Amino acid sequence: MPDVITVQAEDGSGEGDLTFERVPTVEEDGSVTTRNRTRLRAVRPPASPPPAGPSLRGEPTTGTGGTVTLPAHQTGDVLVVFAGFANGANAVSPSGWTVDRNQSATVSLASRGYLFTRTASSSADTIDFGAFASSCRTWTAYPVKDATGVDTSASGNGTTASPSCPTVSPSVAPTLLIDCVIANTDDGATTIMMPSGETAAPLVDDSAGSSTIMRCGHKALAATGATGARAATLDEVGANVTLTVVVK
Repeated sequence: MPDVITVQAEDGSGEGDLTFERVPTVEEDGSVTTRNRTRLRAVRPPASPPPAGPSLRGEPTTGTGGTVTLPAHQTGDVLVVFAGFANGANAVSPSGWTVDRNQSATVSLASRGYLFTRTASSSADTIDFGAFASSCRTWTAYPVKDATGVDTSASGNGTTASPSCPTVSPSVAPTLLIDCVIANTDDGATTIMMPSGETAAPLVDDSAGSSTIMRCGHKALAATGATGARAATLDEVGANVTLTVVVK
């Protein structure tokens, strides 16, 4: 049997099986010699690389008030919107979006936190809070490409200078984890540091009198299983809402 090795084209355009064998040959004088023969066979296109997992298509957008400007996205992207509302806005349900989390705060002065998700149907999707738009204080929106939807989400609240982003347990890998912390500045908090290892979005400060700030952060997860709690940090004790989503 010939020896076979697999070789790759230098330009990455494909691969093939290279065979080496010794072939008996009868010479003109009647003698028999053995010659080496090399052949390339079974040429194949390059193998497709494994998917890299979900990632951001671009930078998140942030803002205050009830008009959300979604970041640039394409059909099929998973759109993730975190929003902080006045605590009485307890039934926000924008058409075409899934309400993954609706988390009340521990005190009336702090915002109610929402997590909305949607698979984009075009590159010009929008989100409309309807009658609750005037109650929206802060928001951050993410565009996630190469994703199929939400794997898991969680939420919580507290009155501490170290908000704990809740534990989540992704069932698939790789995934993209996104945390959000909304804090009450009436308790003294004026800035938010996201958990170690996360890429933080800009701080959103609603200075118009509702007294709330928001910050989000994200990181890739390479494995399944519980992430464990992740501590964010406020510069002062503040009532807070925490929201977490894992996009698969």
